[in-house]
Amino acid sequence: MPHIQIVINVSGGLVQDVYCSAANAEVTLVDFDVDGGNSDEPGLLEIVSAGRPERVFVDQFTSHDLQALVGTDVEKALLAAGELA
Repeated sequence: MPHIQIVINVSGGLVQDVYCSAANAEVTLVDFDVDGGNSDEPGLLEIVSAGRPERVFVDQFTSHDLQALVGTDVEKALLAAGELA
């Protein structure tokens, strides 16, 4: 099985972009750190955890091909970290 690379770009605490070396990758974010989130925001849900209510944000993202990284600050960061050849 070939190696699959996934890159998630987060800025300001929010997912900005998702890149993947595999076509048609589905990415779902489940975020439990939603303090101060607007209760009318789509994807903001309430679940019961350990017997008490807890807010959670769930959203899906479409991934972009890794080639879309070319020329971006994300590419620069990955190159500096040695994560891209």
